[in-house]
Amino acid sequence: MTSASDINHDFTSASASIALPPAKYSAFRSGILRLTPDTMKCKLYCRGPNCKYCGWEYWKEDQMAIRGLYSSWITDDILAMARPTEDAMEKFDIIESFKKNNITAIFNLQSPNEHAFCGPPLHQSGFSYDPEGFMRHNVYHYNFAIPDFQFCSVETILDIVKVMKFSLNEGKIAVHCHAGLGRTGTLIACFLVLSKGMSASEALELVRSKRPNSVQSMEQVVVVGQIEDIMLRNARILPINGGYPLHSYLTWQNNFLSNEEARSYPHVPKLMFQICKRVLEFVFESSGVKFEHRDYTHHEVHNCTLGEIVVDWKNLYTKRGRAQHRYVLNVLIRLATYPFEKDEKLIQHFQMAAVQDMEKELADLDISQLLTLLHCYMLLPKKPLASRKNLIAFMEAYSPSNENKAPVVVVHKVWHCFVFFLCNVLSYLTEQNYDIVTELITFWMLGDVVNDVKQSVHGHMRDLYARNLRQQEAQAKIYHENLEKKSNQSMTCSSISSREPVE
Repeated sequence: MTSASDINHDFTSASASIALPPAKYSAFRSGILRLTPDTMKCKLYCRGPNCKYCGWEYWKEDQMAIRGLYSSWITDDILAMARPTEDAMEKFDIIESFKKNNITAIFNLQSPNEHAFCGPPLHQSGFSYDPEGFMRHNVYHYNFAIPDFQFCSVETILDIVKVMKFSLNEGKIAVHCHAGLGRTGTLIACFLVLSKGMSASEALELVRSKRPNSVQSMEQVVVVGQIEDIMLRNARILPINGGYPLHSYLTWQNNFLSNEEARSYPHVPKLMFQICKRVLEFVFESSGVKFEHRDYTHHEVHNCTLGEIVVDWKNLYTKRGRAQHRYVLNVLIRLATYPFEKDEKLIQHFQMAAVQDMEKELADLDISQLLTLLHCYMLLPKKPLASRKNLIAFMEAYSPSNENKAPVVVVHKVWHCFVFFLCNVLSYLTEQNYDIVTELITFWMLGDVVNDVKQSVHGHMRDLYARNLRQQEAQAKIYHENLEKKSNQSMTCSSISSREPVE
């Protein structure tokens, strides 16, 4: 996970500009609370056994979205609540209320034995309730301990939000700390920034409008500002800042993808994959492009985590396929001829678009816009991607003519799969015209065109083209065999029909 220091942001100054909705906190109060021992907080600030947040007697009906709990719906599917107690669960059948409201997961932000003197005695689990009680009724329980009146690191927030997103695919979720105000409100505000694209001030305003007095310290407000800053810089489809190593862009990308998606893109950026897939589908049609997974005992560059590309070659030779193919070649020639030419409008749009909206944002782009966007992305990573020696060795080792040989060069898997996927896609898009991209690929890898690397790229693309010809021959053979089989079947049926007696 990328740390805040790695990203090199001044979060404090960024968050200072946030227009804050009103809340009852001060730096003095927050400092006093932090310095107060946990054993004293309950008696001094929470009224011990009479803590209003651990009971239901102090709250009006409209303050209990779930009867028996001080709780509020922040969105249609996220509930902020005070911690449940065993007494309330039994008296108000809270588990049944969860079922009726389709709440399928609880996010508990408390530490075990926290606020031990508030309300009824703690359960032996160390919390005010037994988590197993919920889990026995298919309500998942996640415990992410965060210090009271404080908050956790940005990295931890990103991890928690991933789990929240996953849980929301199954149903609604409930989040609680002690009162369900400070840590709970902060986490939900961070979720809204990360998942809904809200600004920090918009998220805080929404949370506080639904649950007054939420987010209770300046430290918590600053965290929401940090999340917004990360979103603005790194959670965009096209990152704003260039010059970082390739693995940094992949790490930042995967911070904002679901865990399942992140596992699919450890070496090939999602943007690169989606663009390449769409351009292939323009040429070979959607039904003519597949990514087939092979069974390998170890990570394999030809397969990576995305699967090997399989295209239906006959679609290339239709009238539509040929027209799209010519269009692709013309765009690639333009990019190779004018590599520093930029479409500022396209760049600005995708620098503002959220990474979670990628599929929707790419849906209406034509071939020229897609390949231009790919070119903009390829200019971002720090150059060279690898040393000239390793790049040349890679091109030879992973040539299709050496597919059955063990690679003689050990290279970093990140750029390894990245470069092979890119060359492979371009071999399908250029066919015998692979010459037009050898210089462009070299430029993308080195930031310059160097002859020895260019020659190795040319040899690699030539071998990929030869492989493509073999694939075409194999598909054509199968196609003609099937035609012949159908023809023989038709003749057999006709022969049988002619021998039937006529009445």
